[in-house]
Amino acid sequence: MFEHIRKPLVQAMAQMPSHVDFLNSYCKAPDSAWNSRGRSTVG
Repeated sequence: MFEHIRKPLVQAMAQMPSHVDFLNSYCKAPDSAWNSRGRSTVG
């Protein structure tokens, strides 16, 4: 019944990066962010 919708979605999802790959490509903080010895800006 919904085969005409399901097939394109499955094909599009197969081309997408994994969640980890997406985060590493677009959201990963540089290593320098983890090596800061400065005063904390939290709290």
